[in-house]
Amino acid sequence: MEDTPPKIVNLFLSAFAESVHGRCIGVPQGKASEILVGYTVLFRRFQRALKRALASIEAYEIRRLAEGWANESKGNATDHLYDLLEAIYVAAELFEFYESDIVRFIDPAPKAKADYKGAIKSLKRLPVIICNRCKHNHAYLQSIEIVYDNANITTGFALYRMKDETASIDLEVHREREAFSFNWICRKLLGGLLMADAEVGKLISSMPEMGAIKLRSINYTLPIYEEFKAISERGTSGMPKEKRLPRLSLDQTGHMNVDNSACDISRSGTGKMAAVIDLISSSLAIELPYVQGSLTVSLTADDENSPPLAAFMRVVVGGVTVEDE
Repeated sequence: MEDTPPKIVNLFLSAFAESVHGRCIGVPQGKASEILVGYTVLFRRFQRALKRALASIEAYEIRRLAEGWANESKGNATDHLYDLLEAIYVAAELFEFYESDIVRFIDPAPKAKADYKGAIKSLKRLPVIICNRCKHNHAYLQSIEIVYDNANITTGFALYRMKDETASIDLEVHREREAFSFNWICRKLLGGLLMADAEVGKLISSMPEMGAIKLRSINYTLPIYEEFKAISERGTSGMPKEKRLPRLSLDQTGHMNVDNSACDISRSGTGKMAAVIDLISSSLAIELPYVQGSLTVSLTADDENSPPLAAFMRVVVGGVTVEDE
């Protein structure tokens, strides 16, 4: 019978780097050094992208607070989404590293390999789909806000794709036509990567000793402590229908913990949703999260021979009642 993994996974140090250090697993040191450097570079890229995204999201929320949540957004409603998307891109690269590069590096036994790849596949699904949709299907993120009756305020996004003349919510990503809060997606990305790192450590630790080459690695904290702290301190108010997530927390010693049995997103009841849709189009239909059907909007000119506008069209839909059960 296989051992049951602990509920709390301590990830203050890199589980991957720790599990490699001092082990003889039939891999030359040069190969280990190459993979560890690549891993370090990727994680630093993710840390920087996540840092920019968190700062950009915070700046957007501060500006919206100053404008008044009941009023429509007058400023830029997409910069923070582009920054978030960059973090999602790098997260997808890291998941691909865990799924493919690690397996080539250590060449585990068939069953261990299948179990490991199955765990990583589940963790990587959402960021990889979003990444592929935006790269290959011209998908894009759009801002969603909800002001709940209990005064909780949640900001987030939905992934859209154009289908004919309709700005459609991507149902492969939003299976229940829900939106994702920034509170949820940031925990999802970081928690998923830390859990993937723990899976690598578990896999390598389970391998038998092979050969005489004892590997060396630098045991170091993953370079996302400040981002982990910032995310764990964000509010837990979410969008309706968001799924349960691991809880990210810091213990009294400053260690980072991921509790896979807990849920960090709270339910807030009924509220009013607003969507900010920036599009370059003269006429189209727009789908909204949680709402069946679509809303048709159009732009007309006094003269049919007028040149196209040198701008985009922003559609702000507000006051839509939603319920977070």
